Amino acid sequence: MLKKTMPFIIITAAALLIISSLTIFTKAAPPQDLPETELQTQKQLVISYIESANSVSAQAEFDKLLTDFGSTEDIVPAVYDIGEKYRQFAKYKSSADAHWYILDNWPESEQAILAQRAVAVCSIGLGNIETAKIETQNLINNYIDDTNIAQAVFEIADAYYWFGKNPEAQQLYQQVIDIWPTAQHAMWAQMGLAISYIADGNDSAAQEATDKLVINYPDNEKLPEALFYIAGRYGWDKKYDKAFDYYRYIMNNFANTEWGQKALFESDRANIFMLLEAADEPNAISAIELNIRGYMTLTSPPQTAKKSKGLWQNLPRRIPQKARYVPLVTHT
Repeated sequence: MLKKTMPFIIITAAALLIISSLTIFTKAAPPQDLPETELQTQKQLVISYIESANSVSAQAEFDKLLTDFGSTEDIVPAVYDIGEKYRQFAKYKSSADAHWYILDNWPESEQAILAQRAVAVCSIGLGNIETAKIETQNLINNYIDDTNIAQAVFEIADAYYWFGKNPEAQQLYQQVIDIWPTAQHAMWAQMGLAISYIADGNDSAAQEATDKLVINYPDNEKLPEALFYIAGRYGWDKKYDKAFDYYRYIMNNFANTEWGQKALFESDRANIFMLLEAADEPNAISAIELNIRGYMTLTSPPQTAKKSKGLWQNLPRRIPQKARYVPLVTHT
């Protein structure tokens, strides 16, 4: 699901020009016959500095990249990758600068819609919500006919969600559903609505959104996956009864899918945590034992050990009886 991102402030290309030089943002400088391998090498150098948290060297090498290769559109994918790497490391202003370079110099490029989306997401990360809204509307206005527009808007909604801006996320999720109802991301937006309502503690709205997901997208092959994520959000919020119900629904209705098999394990875990929350430790211990032994018969030993350990490590340490199961978990 993404996976979900961060706000960008409105940054002008001129701001970055001041840091480097006026030639950086023009298309009329370097030689046009430099091998692509040199461009890629320079890009990787910038990325390596970003990854090592050396922002000064990263900026210097990024400026060099723009100066040496800025005359050809071949630079656009490299700049985009650098912008995304900055965003990955929560360097939202630097990320926005890189994406603005694409929008200012190569607005017709394939990456332009992605750069516009990234500018909005970075604005969210920087806490500039009004700027994010403006840039989101610019995205819709400028790329309304692009085949990727529904996904781009959905990803901005996801960014709002991940940054805890649920009302803004819900508004955008609904916009995706209303404007692009046949797009694949309309279904994901319906799921996003449900999850953001769960995060808000609005269980009635979450239930309504989930019901619409099931009713409106019954034949979508991604439906069990979407329901699995909704169940997971309930589990994250320690609403184990809700999580359990949805995992069971997935098991009963999508048993032969990958997500039906995953729901089998997760429903057991939700049940165990429900018992623990109810202080019913004897039945919780019994459920743990059944879970481990059950997976011994259903999966290969390495998978059994991995799943059982994953469940085990998430259990409260207040259960002293767990010690007697350690050999069972570690030697399968």
